[in-house]
Amino acid sequence: GGPYAVPPEGSPLFPRGAEPQFHSMAGRGKEVGIDMTGDVTRVPNTTLSHVLLEWAFEQRPEAQHQLKELIFQAYYSKNIFLDLEALVAFADQAGYDAVAARAHLLSGNGEASVRKKSNDAKRCINGIPHIIINDKATFSGAQDPGVFVRALQAAARS
Repeated sequence: GGPYAVPPEGSPLFPRGAEPQFHSMAGRGKEVGIDMTGDVTRVPNTTLSHVLLEWAFEQRPEAQHQLKELIFQAYYSKNIFLDLEALVAFADQAGYDAVAARAHLLSGNGEASVRKKSNDAKRCINGIPHIIINDKATFSGAQDPGVFVRALQAAARS
């Protein structure tokens, strides 16, 4: 729920034809080898992505990062909408059982847990990425490298 809730089929970027917000970070991303120049036309509901990632961690935690990277690239670089079919294909590419991944996503199992974690997090998290250092919420949103340096130095002193 809430004012920013996205339906399962996604929602168009508003206003129509608007440049994705993440394009403003494309230059920074490129500096560290991350391509964020995709031209997505719909914002996905990411609940299924999170359900899949949690399931993947339970199955084979060592491969979850690869799956997460495929999802990230699909949205930010390759203009692939994150629907059920795409997510199952990414699970397969990352070495997970595609039939089991599809069955899990279609079952609805995990959705309540993902929503609860999301709602709990929204009480203290107001942007992404959200950085936690030494078990303390430190800051949210894209930051200059100096912000990270100062936060890590402060954490080292405490």
